Amino acid sequence: MILFALLGAVFGVVGGMGLGGGIVLIPALTLFAGMTQHEAQGMTLFAYLPMAAAALVSHIKQKNVNLKPALFLTLFGCAGGALGYWAASAIEETALRIVFAVFLILAALLRLWRGEALPWLKRRKSYDKHGDDGKGRERKQG
Repeated sequence: MILFALLGAVFGVVGGMGLGGGIVLIPALTLFAGMTQHEAQGMTLFAYLPMAAAALVSHIKQKNVNLKPALFLTLFGCAGGALGYWAASAIEETALRIVFAVFLILAALLRLWRGEALPWLKRRKSYDKHGDDGKGRERKQG
């Protein structure tokens, strides 16, 4: 149960930040908790609903939700979710793991190709090399 509590906390933080907690939770459940891919996906979806609702309240308060596009996303997302479940349930366990792994790799490569990781890497290198935070500010001691 401690493992599930720790994984849930990480999943909640990552998912609440809008980064897709399933990217963390599904591999963790299959690698560390011994679940099948299908079980991990089901557990992640079950855990996602209340976590998303909690994060959504804050996003609504901050006026980060544009209702009309959100309703379209929700409507078509529900249809896509049903289709996705049907596809995942029809795929054998090993093949589903491979599909998920390829998706994660492609998502990471796309972010690298778009240069989304490079600003962070450049700031990090500057911080390490020059003793500042990558933005010209001195590193805080502590």
